[in-house]
Amino acid sequence: ILVAVPEGATPEQIATAQSKIEGVQGLIQRGEMDFAAAAVRYSDSPNALEGGDLGWRSSDEIPSAFADLVRNMSPGQVTEPIRGPSGFQMLQVVESRDASQAAPSMVTQYQASHILIRVDENTGAAEAKAKADTLHARLVGGADFAALAREESQDPSSQARGGDLGWFARDQFGPDFGAEVAKLDDGAISAPFRTQAGWHIVKRAGSRQTDVGDTSQRDQVRETIGRRKLEDEWNRFLREMRGEAFVDFRNVAGTGDADGDVDETATGDTSGN
Repeated sequence: ILVAVPEGATPEQIATAQSKIEGVQGLIQRGEMDFAAAAVRYSDSPNALEGGDLGWRSSDEIPSAFADLVRNMSPGQVTEPIRGPSGFQMLQVVESRDASQAAPSMVTQYQASHILIRVDENTGAAEAKAKADTLHARLVGGADFAALAREESQDPSSQARGGDLGWFARDQFGPDFGAEVAKLDDGAISAPFRTQAGWHIVKRAGSRQTDVGDTSQRDQVRETIGRRKLEDEWNRFLREMRGEAFVDFRNVAGTGDADGDVDETATGDTSGN
């Protein structure tokens, strides 16, 4: 739950926001409203209509002011209100789980080199195949694969390395390419075969079983950082909008409710903003 405070807020604005978050806290503590309902009604966060749901998050994705608190909380517990850069916030822990207990994600990786003869507007399929067949014959005759790749391959990303593709998952370069690599023994050279890119000759160097969990974790960290930056930017934008806007509270005779409720009318400035 977020009760926002605009940038450059006055002491009165800060006091009003603090009073509001403490009032919401009291409603939850007394059982008059659950956390999700309070978020829908009172939170200024973009996810208010989802009951404030933040989904599953690692400790790195939780605001630093709450990280240590949340680590020691049980499901259902709610933090005290804390002042942050966006305003006053409260968090509720719904559930926790240990991400380290996930099963290893093992995949087969291959190390291989290739020679590519492209099929394009300058080279037809038959001409490209004929050249690939000629290069394959040279390899069978004892030519060095890396040297031939540097001379003849039309893959600019691997040509300078003698066609070396490094370690890769089976379908990283497409299912047709991966299927041919998987059929080879280590050290073997394939016959020329066709993919969308053109005609290939592949030399497989090795294979291994690899846990890609570390890679997934790195990808998740990058995603986490990006999402946190996006949320910070969004909250900054909201604070700026609130700082530029104001609400005019009016009690116009004849327009109020019978019980004297205040009629809240949002107004802009005279310039039309």
